[in-house]
Amino acid sequence: AAVPNAVAAQQGKRYDLAGGVAYWVPEQWVVGQDLVISGTGWKNKAGDAGSVIAVKLDKGGVKVSEPNQDPVTGATLARDIYGVVQADAQGEWTLRLPYPTAGNSDANWEPGQKHTLNLLTGSLLSGDETRSGPADMTVTAAPTTEPTKPAPTTEPTTPAPTTEPTTPAPTTEPTTPAPATEPTTPAPPTCV
Repeated sequence: AAVPNAVAAQQGKRYDLAGGVAYWVPEQWVVGQDLVISGTGWKNKAGDAGSVIAVKLDKGGVKVSEPNQDPVTGATLARDIYGVVQADAQGEWTLRLPYPTAGNSDANWEPGQKHTLNLLTGSLLSGDETRSGPADMTVTAAPTTEPTKPAPTTEPTTPAPTTEPTTPAPTTEPTTPAPATEPTTPAPPTCV
């Protein structure tokens, strides 16, 4: 099911319709990722309520496994409505659409394929403005992620040996005084 959010994301290519209505749809839909679409200026004819926008893929050719619910009446909608959202009082809306898979629809989209998305108003809300906003997109492969390896550096990770010794070199001179050959204490007297 689509996840609505009334703050317009304005991601992707901008399309303009009459009456100051605009919408944004990314030109690429990445396999396995949600598609975020949004719009501004989507109000009913009286200008006092947000329009209800139905989204169809491939002119209704993609059928959802679980039908969406009308955001105003709660009624179950036709399975060819891939997503639905009501704009807020200012006419702004954002809708996150799940990537079409065998688990959520009858679609089997592959990278490189071109598909259409159509935004429709006028039939789900009494007094709504009738609009049709098409957009084309291409399915692209999900980016591959390689394991992150640290970049090689030119600096050694351990200190390089130096030519200077870290301990004093041995010398030929003694470091402690040599024992004297003469006794330092007098010899005991001898008896004759």
